Amino acid sequence: YNITTDLLGKLIEIENIVCIKWSSPSMFEFKKGFRLYRDRVSFIDNSASPLLTSFLGARGFISHEANFWPEHELELYSRIEAGEYTEAQAMIDKLNWPFYNFRVKIGSRKGGESHVIKAAMDLAGLAGGPTRPPTRPLGDEEREELREILQKADLPALARQD
Repeated sequence: YNITTDLLGKLIEIENIVCIKWSSPSMFEFKKGFRLYRDRVSFIDNSASPLLTSFLGARGFISHEANFWPEHELELYSRIEAGEYTEAQAMIDKLNWPFYNFRVKIGSRKGGESHVIKAAMDLAGLAGGPTRPPTRPLGDEEREELREILQKADLPALARQD
C-alpha cells in the first residue's frame, strides 16, 4: 500500500504514533514526506537506502542482512551516525546492494524474500528454517550464487564453515 504524504500527515496526528517505517514509489513524495514531517515523527528507512535517508532525517533503517550478519548492520549504522559516509557506502556496495539485487532477481522468479534470507541464515550457520508454501527454497545453483555473494562480502561465519 502506498501511503501518500497527506495520509502520512493524518497518521502522525495519532497520539501514539512516534515513528514511521517509510518508503514511497515516488522519490519526490519520499523526500516530501521527510521534509514535511521529520520534525514531528522519527522515520525508519524502508527503501534499502540507509545512507540517503539519513541525509533526509531518518533515524534508522530496516535490514534483511541483520538476520544473518547483525554485526555488519550495527557497524553500518554506527558509521552513518558518525558521519563516515564513504566507509558506510563501501559497506553497502560490498554486501547490501549485491544481496538486494539477488533478492529481487530470485523474488521475480519465486516470489517473496524469506527464502533468500533463510538460505543466507543457513549459510551463516544459523537456523534459517524451511520456507512455507507457496514459496520454494533456493535451488543448488541459486544457493551457490548466494554463497559467492556472501563470500565476496567477507561474511565471517561463512569462512568458519569452509
